[in-house]
Amino acid sequence: MGSTLAQLLAAAPLHIALIEARSGVPEPVRVGECSSVGDFSARTAALSPASGALLKQIGAWQLLPPSEICAYEQMQVWDADGTGSIGFEAAELSMDGDPLGWIVEHNRLEWALAQRCAKQSSLHILHGSPLCALERSGRHSSDDEAMRLELEDGSHLSARLVIAADGGRSVARRLMGIDSAVWDCQQRAIVAVVETENSHRHTAWQRFTEDGPLALLPLAGGDGHFSSVVWSVDSAVVQHLLDLDDSAFSAALALGCERCLGAVRTVGKRFSFALSQHHARDYARPGFALIGDAVRTVHPLAGQGLNLGLLDAAVLAEELLRWQRLGGTMGEIEPLLRYQRRRREHNLAMLGAMAGLQQLFSARHPLLRLVRNEGLRWVDQAPRLKRFFARRAMGV
Repeated sequence: MGSTLAQLLAAAPLHIALIEARSGVPEPVRVGECSSVGDFSARTAALSPASGALLKQIGAWQLLPPSEICAYEQMQVWDADGTGSIGFEAAELSMDGDPLGWIVEHNRLEWALAQRCAKQSSLHILHGSPLCALERSGRHSSDDEAMRLELEDGSHLSARLVIAADGGRSVARRLMGIDSAVWDCQQRAIVAVVETENSHRHTAWQRFTEDGPLALLPLAGGDGHFSSVVWSVDSAVVQHLLDLDDSAFSAALALGCERCLGAVRTVGKRFSFALSQHHARDYARPGFALIGDAVRTVHPLAGQGLNLGLLDAAVLAEELLRWQRLGGTMGEIEPLLRYQRRRREHNLAMLGAMAGLQQLFSARHPLLRLVRNEGLRWVDQAPRLKRFFARRAMGV
């Protein structure tokens, strides 16, 4: 998120330092079409049309090999405990020729963004030393900048504006004393890449079960037989699934998705991580702002975390550039509060929707089962309503 925002601001007359805790972003080794699950990284990103347009604007999209990007034209969602289902197609949502979205490996996207940053002469990139101290030093002046930063290697920086894009456990947010409201989802996500008997047909599949949502996201290569799995399950269940051998896990996965893509032939290395949602109580202070997961994290059931972060970057850049054109100074609170107002409503709506869906689909009461199944069918048969929800979620 930080690299995207830096590029959006790079054309302005600003001096920008991009602090990267890692020593660098290595170029992905693989070039060309994948031939096995081992060729993929398990961490993938779902990009909406709005995110795709933003990445094209900054030139990062053009560095993503077409053979490693998979567009999905359809999405199928259904309830494991009933007959309710809903389907989305790009053609019926008036997407102006765009698909519903794209699935790309996260490391490939990071590399493309890093390549673009390296070409910006106004960007000074600092690798390999995380932030360890941050404080506001006083009012702006020609000699005394507003924010003082210290890195773990002992170096110091000063800036009129610090923008934190350092993730859900943001160190910068903690150092600035900004609290977050946190919701433990009491689930963990298992991620892996699998090869299936049948082609995914450029369709994203998601089945809601009592233990949590199970998604199969289409990947490029292999004639459509590779998919990325994101399986959210109750914390009490996850270790059992991780302890299964590959054959038993493949069988459990095929059963979990009702064999929507036939048998699961091979499965790559499995990883898991805890699921929680958080929302920062403030997005901004004088000389300081939060974007991306530092602002909020959401349940991955809709795959919107990255897209929300890219929207943060786009809106903040727009407000900062507008303020500069009006003669304002970086770090003043007015444009930062405008950014907060514009993004808070959308973030709260997404957080509420994800929490509500998780609770609704994990409920076992017969009446709630009836309500959610009828609700899915009703929305599926209401084209205008379905189009509104889908386009809003995709940032169109």
